[in-house]
Amino acid sequence: MLSLRGQPAMEGQPSDALANGAEKLLQLIDAECESVRLTQRREMDLMQASNKEFQHNACLVATELKRKANSSAREAETWKEQAAKASQEAYAAQQELERLRGEIAAERWKAREILEGLEGSVMKIEEPQTPTIPPSLPSITEAADSQDELALWKSKCASLVTEKDELAAAHERVRLGLVKKNVVLSMAVRLLKDRCQTLQQKADEKGTGSENTNTHKRSAETESESSPDAAKRARTDDTA
Repeated sequence: MLSLRGQPAMEGQPSDALANGAEKLLQLIDAECESVRLTQRREMDLMQASNKEFQHNACLVATELKRKANSSAREAETWKEQAAKASQEAYAAQQELERLRGEIAAERWKAREILEGLEGSVMKIEEPQTPTIPPSLPSITEAADSQDELALWKSKCASLVTEKDELAAAHERVRLGLVKKNVVLSMAVRLLKDRCQTLQQKADEKGTGSENTNTHKRSAETESESSPDAAKRARTDDTA
């Protein structure tokens, strides 16, 4: 064995101490390597646990987003059905309104014809008769018959006038009832149209919310799919 200067080494010289120091140094290096390997293993275990937790949370978020999307879609369908139903009700109310308007016009025409007929009858009854000079003086019986006939015609005239007034009052009541119903139906049609428009807007908003929810769901799935690749790259870098 040679010394550091090329001279033969004697027993018990510093070369033994150098060998012992080198062996201890190698032991320290092995211990440090083992410590590094243990540290890397712990870090990899932590990364795997974190990755599993992230995947679990991503699955929970995706499931919740899917549930909300399905709920929003069902609610949007419900709003659309209600909007369609309200539209049908508005159309039916509009048809009923048109029918009532036709009935009002028919009642007005009928009442006008009745009033014109009654006025013609009354005028015909009340027209003064042109006196005629009888060829001879009437007898007492003929005069009495004429008085009775005149009283009968006056009674008929009064009855016709009363009937005319009653028909006019009945027509006015019918007209007022139809006008009131017309106003109520007009308000109902307006309210139904407003409700239909509101329901359609809500359905459109729900449809837009469902599309946004699906977009968030796809983003969460993309992140959950990309996370294992990132963990693999981190493990590769640590091993290197």
